[in-house]
Amino acid sequence: MASNDGEGGTHKVFILYCKEDELPVEELSTFLHDSGIDCDMDIYQSTGTITNWNQWVEKKVRSTDGYVLLFCGKELHEILKKEHNEDVAMNSGFIKQLSLSALISDDKINLKFLPIILDEDSKKFIPLELALRLRYAVSSEALKNYVMSRSKALEDYVDNASVQIQHLVKDFYQENHSLRSLYFKLSKQPEYPKPDVGQKIQLQPKKQWSKPKETNHVPTNGSIVSKKRADNVKPQDL
Repeated sequence: MASNDGEGGTHKVFILYCKEDELPVEELSTFLHDSGIDCDMDIYQSTGTITNWNQWVEKKVRSTDGYVLLFCGKELHEILKKEHNEDVAMNSGFIKQLSLSALISDDKINLKFLPIILDEDSKKFIPLELALRLRYAVSSEALKNYVMSRSKALEDYVDNASVQIQHLVKDFYQENHSLRSLYFKLSKQPEYPKPDVGQKIQLQPKKQWSKPKETNHVPTNGSIVSKKRADNVKPQDL
């Protein structure tokens, strides 16, 4: 996958969602923007600039150099299972089941998709093509609380609101481990950095043990006789 660094090292993602998840999606987008992630989705497009939403979304998914966050809920599940006979609202436009399934199944872009769920119960709605991939659970309640705290910071700290928001962002990541893992993925930072290789240590070898000497005695009928005598022992003497 090509680098998704924009100017100033900004990382970009495209968010794909159904109407039922619109509010938490907007809240997640706000949070990621505060974290230095440039999120793109339909609501940021000027009204009337997109004439065919289906084509626009497909073009966005195929052309983006970054990841595609796919919100997996019941509505998406119904689209993919063909439970809707008519076009279903997706990203304020209309994306047909076949078009979305084709995008997710396309080997050339499949690795771009990162499944996002709002609770663990929603993991059953993750498309089969992404079922074995690491999923990221994002609490809608936590996102709501963040946005509220953010709004309060903007009101109470007019002069240094950005500093306060950065503190909120860091605290939020500490409390939400799944979202923290997602951020490591999007920002291309190692979540578990490999430690540096240290200097080679010279250890003292173990003491060399001398080879045991061969005994000149062999056992015969429970007794020990010299090897010379044993060689001269006749069968009838045993």
